Amino acid sequence: MDASFADRLEKAGLTLSPHQMDLFEVYRALIKEWNAKIDITAITEDREIDNKHFIDSLSIFRQIKTPSQARVMDMGSGGGFPGIPMKIYEPGLEMTLVDSLKKRVDFLREVIDRLGLEGIRCIHARAEDLLRDPKERESYDLVVSRAVAPLPTLLEYCLPGVKINGQFIAMKGPGGQEEVIQSDRAIKTLGGHLERVDRFLWTEDNYQRTLVLIQKVKETPEKYPRGQGKPRKNPL
Repeated sequence: MDASFADRLEKAGLTLSPHQMDLFEVYRALIKEWNAKIDITAITEDREIDNKHFIDSLSIFRQIKTPSQARVMDMGSGGGFPGIPMKIYEPGLEMTLVDSLKKRVDFLREVIDRLGLEGIRCIHARAEDLLRDPKERESYDLVVSRAVAPLPTLLEYCLPGVKINGQFIAMKGPGGQEEVIQSDRAIKTLGGHLERVDRFLWTEDNYQRTLVLIQKVKETPEKYPRGQGKPRKNPL
């Protein structure tokens, strides 16, 4: 990958080994190759992929000091963001990528295979089904999501997967603070506590990013997440 990507990473306080840089280069090529077949991202320019997907995903490390063996779930992973960049940056993470569209899961599996990543798996499932499984429910140290859904909906899809004293981090844009205000009931109902909201400008494009950190303080009531699209149609 070109030196400018390394320079941008350095400005963001991130340093990668030559091997990690090579992995991102292969990942970028796979995104462009598969994007011709299925809808992975509307962002197709190299620099934009670097900034808006790779470096943006790594912005999550501004706020977390995750143990190297932490169990992490990326809910609604799509093209693998932020889960795969997180895994490349911190290889010891035990990463689970979840997406409801099988074609995207097929893409993620090829990325994992081509990059030779270990300790990472993909699950083709909806959150309301997956988090009924006792092996998955309230079993993750950290759940992250960059999925495009209002925060009250996203909380219902993600917080049931977080163990007590674990964290959920929602990656939001400029309107993140307003969504937090609308999410007070959902946070409390689902067993969470708002820890902090981190608003900052990221990359040389000054992209506005808001990280919403929710601490899990008590068990999520068993009826959540609700099925039949209720978190979207009738959010908490």
